[in-house]
Amino acid sequence: MGEQREASASAAAVAHSSNMQRVKVYRLRDGGKWDDQGTGHVAVDYIEV
Repeated sequence: MGEQREASASAAAVAHSSNMQRVKVYRLRDGGKWDDQGTGHVAVDYIEV
């Protein structure tokens, strides 16, 4: 359990120090239902081409 807390604290520190946003993560199953996978972090960069 302590390792999970350390990993969460580390992820939170990374997200706080960058432009990452906290998001809910879901996975679509074969039957068309969504599985809640918890929370994660995402960063979006706009690149004009």
